[in-house]
Amino acid sequence: MEERNKVTSIFKSNDPEKLVVFYAASLQNEIRFYLNDTQYLTAVECKDGCSIRLEEEHAEECNKKSKISVIRENLREFIKLFSIIIGISILGFIGVLYLSKIIDNILVFLIIMNIIYFVIDIVNAVIMETMETAPAIKSKHSAEHMMVNFLEINKRLPKNIEEVKKSSRFSPECGSRKLIKGIAEKLIRSIFAAIFTVIVSVIVSHFSSNPITNAVVLLSTYYIVKFVVGKAITKYGMFNFIIKPIKKVLTNIAQCANTTSKVKDRDIILAYSVAKLWLQVVYPEFYNENEDIFWKQYLKVNN
Repeated sequence: MEERNKVTSIFKSNDPEKLVVFYAASLQNEIRFYLNDTQYLTAVECKDGCSIRLEEEHAEECNKKSKISVIRENLREFIKLFSIIIGISILGFIGVLYLSKIIDNILVFLIIMNIIYFVIDIVNAVIMETMETAPAIKSKHSAEHMMVNFLEINKRLPKNIEEVKKSSRFSPECGSRKLIKGIAEKLIRSIFAAIFTVIVSVIVSHFSSNPITNAVVLLSTYYIVKFVVGKAITKYGMFNFIIKPIKKVLTNIAQCANTTSKVKDRDIILAYSVAKLWLQVVYPEFYNENEDIFWKQYLKVNN
């Protein structure tokens, strides 16, 4: 192994009773289990099975492709995605305008308006996940999640494919959670801002009848409260008891788009191939050679 491929550090749980996978990822023809921020073990599909190796990614390599170059490579899909999102946004805007004419209660209107925008954000997120994830990656992504869930729950390698298939294909640590977290936090900020804006509007209406003054005060209140609640969430973790269950449900919805229930056996085998070496390197205390019988049934590995 070359000097550049020596393991520099290993991220693992501080609790000796816990097994935690720091990070894993799925690509078109490989599944990765990370050892630290930059180094990972990867199982890559090849003609006679798979090849397992230690690799390292560099920030400059990861960011080499600009967003513009990615759009150029997938221009047709981007135009289709952009058109669908614009269409949904226009429908949502029309719905809000219609509701503004039939709902007199400002609190009810603001809450319904924010729920509409919340639903639009979810639909857009699902569409993006669906169109950005190729069918081949969906199966590997599912196999990756299943293997990670199995390892973390059972603290051992699976003995056969059937054991892995019993594990959930959904993961709370999936990369899609960042997008979902933003949507959940945005809803909470908007709801609180709506409530406080209505309270302020009632107070201001007793002191001023100037529509311009009232509009400025209400808009200022709405965006200031959104900002303050946002800071309270990100800095102090407030309202996590509300955000966490919302985030969990939304993450599973998003993962319905980038995973599949029809996971291919060969992708589970690929996930096992890299998981075995990862377990031996990161958690050797949980590796039992006598229980490692999976590879005898299915595995062909080229080192």
